[in-house]
Amino acid sequence: MTSSGISPKNGTQTRKHSWLVHYLVISVLVSIFLAIFLKVTHDSRENVLEGSSLNEATILATQIDSALRRIDATINLIADKLVHSAPNRQWQAWTEERLNMMRGDFPELHFYLIVGKDGEVLASSKHDLENYRVAESDYFNQLKSAPDRQVRYSESLKLKASEKPFLAIYRAIISPQGEFQGAVVAAFNLEYFAQLFSELDVGEQGMVSVRRSDDSRLVVRWPVVEDEINHPASKTPPYLKIQAGIDKGVIRYIGKTDGVDRIFAFHKTERGPFFVLVGRAVEEGFAQWRKTAFIATLLTVAILAYLGYALYRMRRTEEVLRISEKRLEMASEVARQAWFELNPQTGEILVSHLYSRMLGYQPDEFQSNMQSWLEHVHPDDRPAIDMAYRKAMETGETVEMTYRRSTKNGEWIWIDSVGQVVERDSKGRPVRLVGIHMDITERRKAEQTLANE
Repeated sequence: MTSSGISPKNGTQTRKHSWLVHYLVISVLVSIFLAIFLKVTHDSRENVLEGSSLNEATILATQIDSALRRIDATINLIADKLVHSAPNRQWQAWTEERLNMMRGDFPELHFYLIVGKDGEVLASSKHDLENYRVAESDYFNQLKSAPDRQVRYSESLKLKASEKPFLAIYRAIISPQGEFQGAVVAAFNLEYFAQLFSELDVGEQGMVSVRRSDDSRLVVRWPVVEDEINHPASKTPPYLKIQAGIDKGVIRYIGKTDGVDRIFAFHKTERGPFFVLVGRAVEEGFAQWRKTAFIATLLTVAILAYLGYALYRMRRTEEVLRISEKRLEMASEVARQAWFELNPQTGEILVSHLYSRMLGYQPDEFQSNMQSWLEHVHPDDRPAIDMAYRKAMETGETVEMTYRRSTKNGEWIWIDSVGQVVERDSKGRPVRLVGIHMDITERRKAEQTLANE
């Protein structure tokens, strides 16, 4: 009696250890997958926050650009074409009509105003501005002391009557002789933009603002922080980026105004010294991701627990499956049957090892493809084989072919093959044909013997 060298008890322990190793390997792989998943989803969420903020900053900067271009063009037109050297009431009525037409349905603007060299109101698109004191404003006095035809922008101001915030966009009126004659002023409606900002879905801790790109002063912000208006923030990263020549981008930092950690997108306007900031709070932005991470971790633990149980069950049923497979193989071998699978487009054929043994080959030395198969079919049987093959390709019906095929030692055996096309590509071409080969040599010999008798 011979012995394998491993007792049944030791064999059981070895298999148990093998399954334990497999479970540990799977656990490590699943944990790595979880870490990769969390990293990818985190980066994806970060990209969404950055992309959304940058898109909104770009849209807002474009909208502000468009409004500034329209206002700049109108101010230049008014200063060059509508101003009269000796204004009177008739000119005032005519001019105010034109200013109202230019103002039109333009929510970004409060009004247009023409003032004289001492700041007196000459004409306006709004009727309650006769007592508007432009002469008291710093921007007018600065313009008066150094007049030119350049469009300028004031700091954030408020209308005295309504306390509505606005930005004065203005240009000097200069006579042909180069003398200062007054100014054209447009009141840019900052309240409109604050309302527009509030409609963006940036979260409860999000913020949207416009700052000056020349000195970083805050122009308008939502949520409103009155104490910060017109205050600079020259150390903030977006402003430093813009000073370095970078007009747009995304950066994360803690806000100067409220100390909230945010992902900020910034975009500099093409017209005017301004840039738009859109910020989303990191804590809010990743709240859903944290929930997802928690659920994914719980699911991972549950999956690992289930896998442990499944591996345990698989270990117990492995022997039963092995016995069943062996019985199936023995039955096929006794019946001298073997399966095959053909790709008609490439000619590649997959066969079971029983087929190679049927032909006298070892499984590792047998090569099978369409061309090799046809070359080993008896010449007299090839026309019938070709006809059956074409029928299978064209109709998709199950076909049966009986033919002679040469073995490794050169003998001829009778093969009965049954196959059917089971898969086609998008153009209807067959790409998979499956079936079985059966050695019927003994049956043919018996039939021949009976026929001879």
